[in-house]
Amino acid sequence: MPPQLAIAAGGAGAKESRGGFPKYNLLMSSKKPAMTFDEYLATINEPENRKSLEEIVFWVRETYPQLELRIAWKQPMFTDHGTFIIGFSPAKNHLSIAPELATMEAFADTFKNEGIDHTKMFVRIPWSEPFNYDLLSRLIEHNITTKRDCTTFWRQK
Repeated sequence: MPPQLAIAAGGAGAKESRGGFPKYNLLMSSKKPAMTFDEYLATINEPENRKSLEEIVFWVRETYPQLELRIAWKQPMFTDHGTFIIGFSPAKNHLSIAPELATMEAFADTFKNEGIDHTKMFVRIPWSEPFNYDLLSRLIEHNITTKRDCTTFWRQK
C-alpha cells in the first residue's frame, strides 16, 4: 500500500484506544506520520468541546462503519473509498463541519430554511446548542451517494 494512504484499522500493530478507536498513525507522507485521533483530541483545550467532538466522531464511526477516520490538514475527517466525505474543525465557540462546496451548495436552501449558521464552505454548530445529528447524517448520506463513483479525494469540477 502506498505510504500516502491511511493504514487500515485493525491492521498490523493496531491497538484499541479510548472510545474503541484503533490506535495507529494515519500516514500523509512517507516522511512524517500524522497524529492519532487521541493525539488530535489532546490539542483541544476545552474539555467539554473535546468530549463533544469525541462523541460526534464516535457516532459517525458507529453509524457509518464503512467510512475511514483520518487526520489531515490538522482536522479529523472521514473518507469513503479514498474520497473525502466530511471533516470537522473545532473553534472556540462552535464546531465547523466541512462537507465540500458542492454539498454546501446543494443544501443552501436547507440551511436558510432551518436557520443553520454557515459560510460558503462550512456549517457552524455552536458548542452551546445540542448537536444536530440529523443534519450531519443528511450531509454524510448526500456525499456517500453523490461521490459513489468518485475516484479522486475532492470532487472534480
